[in-house]
Amino acid sequence: MKYFNGIIVLFGILTISLIAYALSYQGSYFGYTPTHVVTATDTVFSESGGLLHQISVNTAVASETISVYDATSANCTGTPTGTLLATITVPSTITSADPFYIPFDSILQNGGCVKTSSTADITIQSR
Repeated sequence: MKYFNGIIVLFGILTISLIAYALSYQGSYFGYTPTHVVTATDTVFSESGGLLHQISVNTAVASETISVYDATSANCTGTPTGTLLATITVPSTITSADPFYIPFDSILQNGGCVKTSSTADITIQSR
């Protein structure tokens, strides 16, 4: 019985250790970093490689264009250079004011950059 109790205690300590380890990385590994954009601009959302999780269009603007690039921060100005991942165009007639989400879950090799054409309110989730 002592051997069995020892295994239970060891299992409990191991479980607590794993939970503590996971919680210590919560901000960087389990979560995503939001980047909020509300102007027509070029915005770096990842300085180096990482993961683009999703883009939330919180308030759409008619005919808004959102271009997403896998590019270094130095290449995220003017006309960004790098790999164009997506071009999202909001319709010229908006029929709903509801936010919408575009899932990506794409790996970024160089970094992340988004170019917006107007003042749509968007949030980029990445890590």
